[in-house]
Amino acid sequence: MKRLYQGRRVILTSCLPVQMQPKGFIGSTLNQKTLVAELNRALRIHQENKKDIIDLKEIYKNKQQIYERASNAEDRLVNNMVAVAYPSAFTRQIVGYTYPGGIQFVPLTEEVRADVEKLNRFMKAEDKTAVDKIMENEQSIIGTHYRAILPDALVPNECPFEILPLNAENTFVAYSTYNRRKPVYSYHSFMVEETPGGLQKFIHQVYTGNMCFVYKSDSEFSVQESDFVSATPHILKDVPIIEYPNNEFRLGDWELGIDLFNAINVMTSDGLNDVEQAVLCYLVLLGVRTPNEEELKAMKKNKILNFEGAQGINQDAKFITAQFDGQSAELFRTYLENAIHTVVGIPDRNSSGGGDTGEAINAKNGWREIDTVAKNKAMFTEASERKLLRVALEILKPKYISKSLSVLDVDIKIARNKDDNIQTKTQAGSTLYSMGVAKSDVAAIMDISTDIEGFTKRWEEAEQKKQANANKKPQDSVPNTENIA
Repeated sequence: MKRLYQGRRVILTSCLPVQMQPKGFIGSTLNQKTLVAELNRALRIHQENKKDIIDLKEIYKNKQQIYERASNAEDRLVNNMVAVAYPSAFTRQIVGYTYPGGIQFVPLTEEVRADVEKLNRFMKAEDKTAVDKIMENEQSIIGTHYRAILPDALVPNECPFEILPLNAENTFVAYSTYNRRKPVYSYHSFMVEETPGGLQKFIHQVYTGNMCFVYKSDSEFSVQESDFVSATPHILKDVPIIEYPNNEFRLGDWELGIDLFNAINVMTSDGLNDVEQAVLCYLVLLGVRTPNEEELKAMKKNKILNFEGAQGINQDAKFITAQFDGQSAELFRTYLENAIHTVVGIPDRNSSGGGDTGEAINAKNGWREIDTVAKNKAMFTEASERKLLRVALEILKPKYISKSLSVLDVDIKIARNKDDNIQTKTQAGSTLYSMGVAKSDVAAIMDISTDIEGFTKRWEEAEQKKQANANKKPQDSVPNTENIA
């Protein structure tokens, strides 16, 4: 049965730890006694998500449905299987457009600049840029990404924390039914061998806002009370495994277009079959004695057919071929490709602008759509980065940075290149500014920077500096008396 991909299911729970229970709470309390039943319920949902994650990664690596035709290849004269690698191409383009300058922590005031610079150095020491790249790709492919930020206790180095990208197939975050944005606990598992080549066990780790529970089980998707290993408190004040969803439904960038990929692959493969069958088609001889093997060799070598049938019988030789209607096939393929670009939000390279220029050609070719896709992805990424930042500050304070530094002092910037058609944009901005429109509105309408607030502030500072220079009085000139007689 063909599998439908409609995003990853969000795991919700009404079983909350004491510190998260709102006033009038009537649910069960999350603790060591209730955790086993709660975790087993969540693992059943996660098991379905894991199937999708594995499939989507395989599709990204170009293991597409067309290759399943190999099972009935003997039923075809020719059986070309060509998969156009749209998934990897679309991921490359969307990720490259959304995160061209990476993710940056920026101080909002001069007073915290030194601390934020130190924070960025710690992040660089932990190769956060490389971890972000994994996040960007997984967001696009499977609709989400998970990473852990923990104190660097095992192998201490120059950075007091470590950032670990986690395998989404073995990780999830459960959220509160009372507030779907608030994580209640996170889960990660991995396999170990009791002895080399021997019995395999699964380690299940569950993090709440103040505890870490560990179980060792024979099963990957269930635990029992007897599997309990340890319960260790931590001081991070938050769930240290953070999810980076691509959108609220955890949809990958192109998974809604998988059926369109499959249709294009079928048309491409069967188009090649059509060409190859014209070469490998059968020769039918009508009213002609069947040539023997020697005669067939001579005919093939000399490119001559010699008919010696009975008198009065029509003699004929034909190749059996069945060809597609090329024009109809091309129109249908164009329709499918246009549908893919519309669904995914990718610009169309083959679209001709005609007499259109500037924003008109951007709207026609689909550049506005990919800009919308990038904005939506960036919103969810910024929210996840704030959760990461909150845990990082708990680890760093007060030994490495000021105790007063908070997430309110740090901005998260995902810079994108928006200098296309810049001349037209700035001309429109100049006209609006001369009409008295506020600088912030002008900056938003021009759309040449993702940092509207910072752009406006730098604009005002430049104006003030220019005005100050213009108001300076020239120094009184001193007459030159050297040449006076």
